[in-house]
Amino acid sequence: MTGRRLTAAVALWLAGSSAAMAQGAGVEGRWVIAKAALAPWSDPLQRGGPEEERRLVGRTVTFGATFVSGPPPLGWRRRS
Repeated sequence: MTGRRLTAAVALWLAGSSAAMAQGAGVEGRWVIAKAALAPWSDPLQRGGPEEERRLVGRTVTFGATFVSGPPPLGWRRRS
């Protein structure tokens, strides 16, 4: 549960910044996680800590039409 909150914050930040930067082009493509931070709404007793930041920063997340590929738990694939 610890890393999920940090990961969720990274995913939300990445999705939001990607959409803003790719106006009109969508968010499809490869993106590199440049920064990770603890979500402000997370329980401070369940911090991901520096090890979770190191695990995510520099990793690639790829957004496709029917999938997201990235470090757990960011990846998913739409089921048909």
